[in-house]
Amino acid sequence: TGTITRTLDEVVADYEEGTWTPTADVSYSLNAGTYTKLGRMVIATFPIQIEANSSTAALQVNGLPFSEDGTELGGQGNTFGVAIGYHTIPVSETPQGVQAYLSGTSIRFRSGNTNIAYQDLSADAIRGVAVYQTAQ
Repeated sequence: TGTITRTLDEVVADYEEGTWTPTADVSYSLNAGTYTKLGRMVIATFPIQIEANSSTAALQVNGLPFSEDGTELGGQGNTFGVAIGYHTIPVSETPQGVQAYLSGTSIRFRSGNTNIAYQDLSADAIRGVAVYQTAQ
């Protein structure tokens, strides 16, 4: 059991909806996200189109509307709920599926212990919904 430390009026008073702009470290387009914040819980949607590239840098979506709360789970950084749609990440690169890790206002994508690179989504898109907790 938990202890309630805020009244419903306080939580509802801390309700916000808005838009945010996902960014990447390579050329991109199709980047208009939305978010809902209720108390410390944030639900952020993000589409982002990665332009053709050969970058081996780790794939990240940056610019989340609020910073995550810094909680580490399992020594892997702050994991959180995310549903993503993608097209060109080869099955051979995703034997353990795709995991998303949150740090500050960025989402980093991995498969097993390997970062997914921007080139793995060259000329393709990611669409997702991130659910996380903020310290604000």
